[in-house]
Amino acid sequence: VRIGTSFISGDQARLNLDRELPRNKTFTDIAQESRARWNSVLGVVKVQGGEQGDPRGDKGRLVTFYSSMYRAAIFPRSLAEMNSTGHTIHWSPYDDNGNVFDGEIATDS
Repeated sequence: VRIGTSFISGDQARLNLDRELPRNKTFTDIAQESRARWNSVLGVVKVQGGEQGDPRGDKGRLVTFYSSMYRAAIFPRSLAEMNSTGHTIHWSPYDDNGNVFDGEIATDS
């Protein structure tokens, strides 16, 4: 199953899908790329030690830390997308008319 998403439109979702998951890539290709990307995101910090006497132990602290880091990384902060010409555009939740604008927009910043 291939699924494309967009904050802008169904046509933009199709464009995003074709750009992000080209038909010539296999499930294995995508899984390997995803694993490498997550490892690079989750590997930006190194966790060592902890407080002595913590009943969770080192493994518990690592699970909590990396689970929290994962959750922080899965939500998209950038709401911008690339159109068919490679230009950055975005839909703004602050526009009453549902217009699409040039440039970046982000949330949680």
